[in-house]
Amino acid sequence: MKKTALIPLALVSLVSTCALAQPFFTCKSAAGKVQYSDKPCADATHVVPLVLPAESTLSQRKTENDALISKEKVIGDRMQSSRVANEQAGFAAQAQQVQAARNLASKIEQDRTTQRAATNSVLPADAGPVNTAPRN
Repeated sequence: MKKTALIPLALVSLVSTCALAQPFFTCKSAAGKVQYSDKPCADATHVVPLVLPAESTLSQRKTENDALISKEKVIGDRMQSSRVANEQAGFAAQAQQVQAARNLASKIEQDRTTQRAATNSVLPADAGPVNTAPRN
């Protein structure tokens, strides 16, 4: 089929589609006021035809939007679960670090106590107090 035969067919289908959709016009007057009408405004300086989509297109868009919203909700729920899991892992790691620090402090205190006891047992009873003042 020749390309020139397709042009009239395309024009007929375009015109028939436009005839089914009710056109609306947006008109802007000289004063800047915008009006909407089903007929072109006579006193308007700027007229733009608006073609509203068919009802089937609107229901299809609603279905697509609902599907997209559902997908985004699933993604949001996954992100929330991941965030909560990461926070819990962080809290657990922090608790382990605090416990390790406490254990280390306890061990150091035990070592100091043991060292003091060993030092006190080595000193003779009549030696008196140990001078711990720094030397100059």
